[in-house]
Amino acid sequence: MHARMGTLYTYPKDFEHTVQILRDTVFPAAQRKPGFSGMLLMSDRQASKVIGITLWESEAHMLASEDEEYLQEQVSKIITGLRRPPEFENCELEVL
Repeated sequence: MHARMGTLYTYPKDFEHTVQILRDTVFPAAQRKPGFSGMLLMSDRQASKVIGITLWESEAHMLASEDEEYLQEQVSKIITGLRRPPEFENCELEVL
């Protein structure tokens, strides 16, 4: 299994709205992608920071979601509420 981790730094006033967009728009869009296995959201309201992790059945599925401009489309929905560009990392998931 593979994962894409996105770290988002919001403006304090945009924190709740950003989390809502991730839940209501980004998650349903990800569910429609082949190989999508789930999504986790971790948040720190005091720091106005959100970490989103999408889980993918394979590296190929994860990378395909980038190639189809899915990732850029999702970022465009939240970019105005961010203090700086999101940071993305792709990882292989090791479950112990």
